[in-house]
Formats: sequence, structure tokens, C-alpha cells
Amino acid sequence: MSTPTTPRPYFVASHGIDTLVINVHGRLFWEVRHQLDELQAQALAERNATRGRRRAQVLVETPWRLAGKPLLIRLHGGGNAQWRWIVTCPAATFELGLGELNGICCRVRLSSEILWRYGYRRAWGTVCALLERWADTDSTEETSDLAAADAPNALTYQVSELHLCADVAGHEVDALRREDFVHRGSIATWHANDAQLLDLLEVRSREGAEEQRQQKREAEAAQPIVEVYIRHGETEGISFSKTAAHACAIYNKPKEIRHQSRDKVWFADIWRKNGWNGQQGIARIEMRYAREALRELGCEGVEETFDRLDALWAYSTQHWLRHTVPPPPPHRPKNRTRWPTSPWWQEVQKASFGMPHTAPAQRQKAHAFHEERILATILGYLESWSAYHAGRKPVPSELDITTVLRAIADRSDRFYAERHSDFSEEVRKKRKRLGYAG
Repeated sequence: MSTPTTPRPYFVASHGIDTLVINVHGRLFWEVRHQLDELQAQALAERNATRGRRRAQVLVETPWRLAGKPLLIRLHGGGNAQWRWIVTCPAATFELGLGELNGICCRVRLSSEILWRYGYRRAWGTVCALLERWADTDSTEETSDLAAADAPNALTYQVSELHLCADVAGHEVDALRREDFVHRGSIATWHANDAQLLDLLEVRSREGAEEQRQQKREAEAAQPIVEVYIRHGETEGISFSKTAAHACAIYNKPKEIRHQSRDKVWFADIWRKNGWNGQQGIARIEMRYAREALRELGCEGVEETFDRLDALWAYSTQHWLRHTVPPPPPHRPKNRTRWPTSPWWQEVQKASFGMPHTAPAQRQKAHAFHEERILATILGYLESWSAYHAGRKPVPSELDITTVLRAIADRSDRFYAERHSDFSEEVRKKRKRLGYAG
């Protein structure tokens, strides 16, 4: 007779990379740059021929695809002229330039969708394959001497920004107190009502007393703090040094999805697969690393960084930040670093990123959510249209939705004719903005 298993009080319901930004060093193939110029000119021409508010929403389809969806080029570049072209799709956004300023010809941001759908290694492999095509100099056609001189060097990749996260079930964020968090940094300032305001970047030993004093002055000037976010009287999140190169955010992920990211309801599938009962609280612990912190922690190349994910997490959750259980006052050490780690945080520390959780059904979940929301909007507008159109007259008993749709169809021809367009053309434009081919 098997003994019943004891339910786990805390467990990791999901973990992975939620944000990944890569700097690409090198130069794009000259033919790709010429093609991007032509596509951007086409987008500008289409914008100039478009009337009304939709002028700024013009996107032109490119011949490249990523994760089954076409890349679309925007009207303009960005980044104070560093990025000459911007191409995007739901899976990633590529900011492209000539690489003349700092040798970076591209900065690519992988979306949460592709990172969770494929896992970070496969997602990066898909993006990298596209980038290598743009840098490929092999061609069966003859090229001019100018084109040969313009051939790019091999591309190299550097991680610019990384967000590691773990969703841990069994603890409500509202029950967390910032006083119970301890991290090993240098104290920036003391406040009567705030136990500590800490520099969350670890201060390393440096040669020279003057350099150490300069670092201390800079830390005191920055004065990083712990911020608590409260909504309707409940704590929804705590952030640690939000603007620093190494930061952390702890927040109620189900509430964040409900209020801000309802197209990510597919996260519930991952959580249930790993033992979530649908009732337990889930806290997301998100460690954020900018380029400066990654460099100090020995993470340069992409694959090198992937191999060090567990080491990054261990450093951040064991040395840099801990949630503790303060001992009773008579036996409470004044040195907070001696306080024991809470059982909940011990589970946080166990997250391992060698086998990230993926969500193969997320597209269906996201599409179903958007379709349901669009349907509710359509029906609401049809009801308002009918109520307004009836005026002071009573609503006819034979009124149904088909009668209303026929009346709208009769009016739509004139509506589109005044805008020099038609229904199918507007549908194709909307598909482009959603990341599909026309």
C-alpha cells in the first residue's frame, strides 16, 4: 500500500530566461543593407499614400521569416541614428545599423514568446541562423571590387541584457516584508523608518585606496533603494535597485498577467504541469543583469553565458540577495547576514536552468484569449450600434445580429470608398501588424 505524498509547501513552477538582448559585432552584407534601404523607402512611400491615424502604423513585409512569421520593417530607425533600420515580428526585434560607431551592427531583443515557446537555446539558434544569413558573403554571382571590399567580417555575439526568472508557488507576495531581505552590498545610507538602503552591486576589492574612495562616493551618490509596490492595500511587488546594472524584481505573476499581460495566460499551463493546483500563490523572482554586471560576472559570449546561468542564479540568490527568517529578539544576531535563509527562499535557490520549462501550447492560448476579447468588443459595439440606431423607437422583437450585420455591410462600402480602401486590404494590413504574411 503506497503512502500518500505530502504536498510540497513551496516549489518552482517554472523557470527560464524571460528577456534576452544580444549585441552583434561586425557588418551586414552590402546586399542586405541595400535591400533594407529599398524596403524602408517602400514603407515611407506607403505611409505618404496613407491617410489618417494609420500613417504611423505602416509596416512593409520583408523577405525574411523568423519562427514562421515574416519580419516587417518600420518607417524609421532609432537610437539617435545608431540604428538605421528596425525590423520586427512577434518573436524578436532587430535594430540594425552600419556598425560605424562601436562596431555593433545589430541589437536583437528576443521576445518572451519565443524564449518560452522554444527554450532559450533553440530560440537563440533560430535567431542566430537568420543573422548568419545576413552576414553571409558567399555568392555564386560576380560582385564588384567595391562590394568585395565591403564584405563583412565574421559576426560575434555579446549578451547585452539578461533576465533570469523563477516562478515559485506556495508563498503570497503580500506576505513578504522587505526587512526580511538581506543582501551583501555596501550601505549607502541609513534611514529611521527604513532599516537599510543598500548598494545591491557587490563591491569588489580594488587596487588603490583612491579608487576605492571614488567607488564609494559614486555608490553613495546613486543611493539605490528597495521599492515596494502596493495596489488596493496589498503588496504586489518589491524591487531592488531597479536602475542598477544588477537588479531584482519580486512580484505577483498571476496578478501581473491579469492586469497587464493577459495574453500570457499560457503560463498557467506550465505551472499546472509542474504541480500547481490553481490556488497557490505564485511569486516571480526575476534577476536582471545589464551589460556592466554581466561583464563583471564573466559573461561575454552567448553560449558562454548560457553555460553559466546556474552560477549567475547561485550568486544572485545565495550571496547577493536572500530572504530570511529573523530569529526571536533575545537571540537575534545584530549582523543580519547571520539570519537563517527562509524555507521559501531555499526553494528559490534550487532553480536550475539547464532544462528550462517551455510552453508548446502558448500560441493557441494567446490566440484564444485575443479572439475572445475581440469577440466581446465586436458584440459590445454591435449592441451599442443597435441601441443608438433605434433612437426613441422601441427595439423590434425580430431584431437579431444578422439584421444588424447586413445594415453595417450596406454602410461599409461607402466608408471604405471614402478612404480609398476596402475590407480585404485593411485585413492584410492588420495581419502585417500581427506578424503574418499578407
